[in-house]
Amino acid sequence: HYADTTLFFTHLSKTKGKKYGDWFDRIVVQKVESVSPWVEQSYSVGYNQDKMQDKPWMSSDHHSKYEGNVYVTWTEFDKYDSHDSSDRSRIQFSYYNAEIDSFSNEITISDTTGDCIDGDNTLEGATTAVGSNGEIIAVWAGFEKLFIDKSFDGGLTWGKDQVLAKQPEGWDMEMPNIFRANGMPFIASNPTKNHLVVCWADEYNGNADIWLKHSSDVGNTWSKRLRVNQDTTQSHQYFPNIVFHQATESYFIAYWDQRHSSKNLFNDIYLAQFKIGEGIKEFRLTKKSSPLPGPTFFYGDYIDIDANDSNIAVIYPTFSAITKKSSIELAHGKISDIASNYPSKSSATTIEEA
Repeated sequence: HYADTTLFFTHLSKTKGKKYGDWFDRIVVQKVESVSPWVEQSYSVGYNQDKMQDKPWMSSDHHSKYEGNVYVTWTEFDKYDSHDSSDRSRIQFSYYNAEIDSFSNEITISDTTGDCIDGDNTLEGATTAVGSNGEIIAVWAGFEKLFIDKSFDGGLTWGKDQVLAKQPEGWDMEMPNIFRANGMPFIASNPTKNHLVVCWADEYNGNADIWLKHSSDVGNTWSKRLRVNQDTTQSHQYFPNIVFHQATESYFIAYWDQRHSSKNLFNDIYLAQFKIGEGIKEFRLTKKSSPLPGPTFFYGDYIDIDANDSNIAVIYPTFSAITKKSSIELAHGKISDIASNYPSKSSATTIEEA
């Protein structure tokens, strides 16, 4: 989201005349300026001959001297799924400049490179947040670590990568009864107070949990890791995502959760609220558990979360054991209802499912 009348969204390409993998040769960004009538413009970002471009994520600046900029980060593969040690992966960056209505040429912001196997030693999952003075803070995963880097000039130049946290067993998580899962990091900011929160998943405790670190000085110093999921089981939690809600100064984190299935055959969506200085609250978002699709059925990655002045929404995939098909579901509700109705031991929720 860029302004009240403009929407940006990004996706991969399917370039004609190329085979799977090779056809992801650029990042595509769409800008919608009107829905009635529909007015849309498309931008090709990051094309680099036959190199593969993957996993784009976006953020935007609404408050600094760079207001109007939109930022895109993603992974570039020299050759996807290559076991050749000379083929490498890296984190790429481009920004949209509203004054010239164009995206910049892409630059590499990671100081190191990873392999191209699409596993823990591949650099992936780059997301960004924006500080009060327009600082861009990027985080990504690789080599069982979380990396962080910052730009202070609207993305023209970047600093030196720092290790934010160790990520035991890496971002590529082998979870039961699901085709693939990951614990890639997501970052959100409270730009009025220079606060940042990063969430991710790893197996620090021997099973997959959701973790966060927070900073009160735009990422110069960070807290110790805090466990987001509050269960006492050895079940798995993964696929986190985060949004900041200005009115309550809270960070809401949504994630997949298997705590209600002792044999890891079902999963739920949980939602946690974190406010710096006040700890973590969580509750079960889904009214009933959904069956996991098994290790051969692919029904999508990730969940997404957003919030405005009074509402919060989480979108996620589900699977039907009856139809053997997947679908996308949306859970939404008023933040005031959520904040006043946290169950202590009950799985009840005020969130509606659609």
